[in-house]
Amino acid sequence: MHWWLLFFTALQFNISPEPLEQRERIRWMSVSDVEQAFQREPRPILMYMHTSWCGWGRKMERSTFRHSGLVRYVNEHYYAVSFDGEYRQPVTFNGKTYRYRASEKIHELTLYLTRGEPAFPTIVFLNGPEGSPSPLSGYLTAKQLEPPLKYFVQQPTVSFETFLNSFKYDW
Repeated sequence: MHWWLLFFTALQFNISPEPLEQRERIRWMSVSDVEQAFQREPRPILMYMHTSWCGWGRKMERSTFRHSGLVRYVNEHYYAVSFDGEYRQPVTFNGKTYRYRASEKIHELTLYLTRGEPAFPTIVFLNGPEGSPSPLSGYLTAKQLEPPLKYFVQQPTVSFETFLNSFKYDW
């Protein structure tokens, strides 16, 4: 009887029966680590661009990036990089060094990956370090992120709009 009460209480508060440290998490890596991993085993790159002050980014970290289906899919099919758009240290990516621009309060890598239109949070899809960035700005739920995640991995010959019209959600 007490077990059922605990179970329903956990459901009501959306608490996982697993301890927090045992839940599967996205395996985030650094910009330099992603290039080395890509050399060993090529796969698409997902870059999560955020800042410390962005509430919507924090919400994505607490909800979207904790969704079990999304976490499993990203870990299996992508190299995931979490990057602070206002990081103050130089970063080398694809042979070029990007720096923090104090006058604009933004990192040059952020400007490159968002095609000069930074917004936070932003998810950037890349086929590889040399790939052309495909940014997707704004807060996204796991369900909203599922189609672009799968489209970018599957690389269908149809447009995203056509892909989306026949898409079957799994999450």
